Amino acid sequence: MNPTQQRQNFRANTSKQTDADILGEARDLVDQFLLYLKDADLGLDVVDLEDLPFRKPLLISAVRLLIATESSQTTRQQLRKVGLTLASFQEDIGQRMSMRPLPLESRMSQSDLQALMTKHRDQIMRFDHAFAAMAAERVRLDELFQLSMRMAERRESNAAAAAHRTAADTGGTYSPYL
Repeated sequence: MNPTQQRQNFRANTSKQTDADILGEARDLVDQFLLYLKDADLGLDVVDLEDLPFRKPLLISAVRLLIATESSQTTRQQLRKVGLTLASFQEDIGQRMSMRPLPLESRMSQSDLQALMTKHRDQIMRFDHAFAAMAAERVRLDELFQLSMRMAERRESNAAAAAHRTAADTGGTYSPYL
């Protein structure tokens, strides 16, 4: 069974799992994704969604959960950066698309460049569309991850405030953890 098949039920069987189980599974999933990224060397490439070792929504949820429950601001930022790499995976890309600058010594004349661009106009349009989709996805994901970061910050702020409350402040009764 491949890792994707193993992860099909993440968050689907939550009634049978504890919060710690779900958090541990999210950590494991993100760790495996990090190993994949180490070998993938994405750079500024756009990669077909089919090349992603796990379902994209599953990875997004795992990263969001880890960010929201992480106490370290530095680790939250690192998780956010890892999550933003998911924007590089887009539907119907086919062969990996790479953006690499031409070396200075291989520059071509303006007329040769125009001829080449005309010849490959459809590929250039596909390339532009893929990079535009990646940029839009990156903005959307950043908003999601920023929301998770704010949740973690509110949790820490509320925990600090609750730690300073005395029994007199709460009337001696239970004070909910906000």
